[in-house]
Amino acid sequence: MGVVLPQYSEKKRKIYEVSKEYFAALRDAKNPDEIEKLGKRLAELEAEYSENPAYMAWVHQQYIEQAWKVKKNETSRQR
Repeated sequence: MGVVLPQYSEKKRKIYEVSKEYFAALRDAKNPDEIEKLGKRLAELEAEYSENPAYMAWVHQQYIEQAWKVKKNETSRQR
């Protein structure tokens, strides 16, 4: 029918790439310093991509969960 599939806009592609990098770093974070850096990165992402509040709320929740896991692991190792 001659319909061309629309490609992602440049901004959507960038959001996808940045998200992939952020979530990989978040998944691999093992200490409070790494979590703190990611918290700063999250603030940058929220400022840049705030037009999608539901997505940013989900991203923020993922950060909180990983920060809690790292803190829990740090606490259990100190005992």
